[in-house]
Amino acid sequence: MMLDRILAPDLLALAVEGRRLRPGRLGDQWGSEPTLVVFLRHLGCIFCREAMALLRESRSRHADFPPVIFVHPSSAADGETFFAREDPEARAIADVDHAIARGFEVKRAKLGQVVGPTVLACGFRAYRAGHRQTGVQGDPWWMPGYFLVRDDRLIWAQPIEHIADRPDFDEVREIAIANRSVSTV
Repeated sequence: MMLDRILAPDLLALAVEGRRLRPGRLGDQWGSEPTLVVFLRHLGCIFCREAMALLRESRSRHADFPPVIFVHPSSAADGETFFAREDPEARAIADVDHAIARGFEVKRAKLGQVVGPTVLACGFRAYRAGHRQTGVQGDPWWMPGYFLVRDDRLIWAQPIEHIADRPDFDEVREIAIANRSVSTV
């Protein structure tokens, strides 16, 4: 869903810790070009692993894929261990208290968004693709989230129906390209 909303200054001013981050606050983690901010439910989530694999594939196929920053609810140390194994190139922010998630209006799931036929079918799809659920680290009731940000603006968000929901990453790339700054030379 296309948006043009200014992110709250207090959200952008939050101190962040994680891996491969730029020095500074949350708002310093992206610049004037679109960046995809991906909220992971928890580091053991089968659907998070599946989305990460699809993002790695998109990034490897398209040099112009927007930069990605993962936000996860575990400690920075746990995130470092996880991402070093799962995606060594990843940039990630620890959000243990969900302050960033709340600032982006990522919601807690309702029962039907966690269990049900659609989620079960998606679980089989992810499992067949080689992804596995491991131990839950954090609160498994948080939904995932996918947002394109640029400067102090939220420019796109994926409406999320259930915990396995994710965007078409080729469409995300196209939206990011369409929202790049126009250079004047």
